[in-house]
Amino acid sequence: MSTTNPTPLTDASRQKRARKRIYIPLILLLLLLISAVGIYLRGTWADSVEKTPSRPEEGTVTQLLKKPDGNVVVRCAVVVDARPQEVWAVIIDYEGHPKFLPYVSKVKASKQADGQFLIDGITHSSLWGDWPFQSLVTHTEKPETMQYATHWNEVDKDLFKVSRGGWRVRAIEKSNQQSLLVFELQIELKDYPNFLVRNVVMDRLYTIVEAMRDEALRRKGA
Repeated sequence: MSTTNPTPLTDASRQKRARKRIYIPLILLLLLLISAVGIYLRGTWADSVEKTPSRPEEGTVTQLLKKPDGNVVVRCAVVVDARPQEVWAVIIDYEGHPKFLPYVSKVKASKQADGQFLIDGITHSSLWGDWPFQSLVTHTEKPETMQYATHWNEVDKDLFKVSRGGWRVRAIEKSNQQSLLVFELQIELKDYPNFLVRNVVMDRLYTIVEAMRDEALRRKGA
């Protein structure tokens, strides 16, 4: 029976192994830092000019936008191949939203004496769980110019430092058969940094806008 003795490590081999033990953690740490910086910049670097698609084929356009009043919102826009009135009917069908909007599990709307709508709802995330919300929503309707909008502005309420936003829909210039649909949302939570919340919103807002568009198209074709 014969045995084979392992080849003894040379000084060069030992140095090579030592460098690997140092370089690999450093590379992983560098990649982690680059990723963290990217997430931070994505959640803080805001445009000052709105980016808007011109055709339905361009899909949704999402951006972080700094408004003239200094507020920073996540904005998502899409062109819908439907009339503004048809899109508006879907937007204000609050209690129907859980049937087609992602992340929305419950909505109840009640009209107030001043014309505003009190919206009670629950949004759900597999990562963040259930988030109840309540907002007073103002409607603005200008059928003569084919412009419609909702808006809410809640400050220091429940889990939110700020909950502000709304839908806007208007006819595409020179065409009453297509609409520009815009959703803007500013969410600031008491327990999480703004840049992180904005990243989450940017990753999800377009799916809500697309679902609103698709429901408008479905009802149009029904």
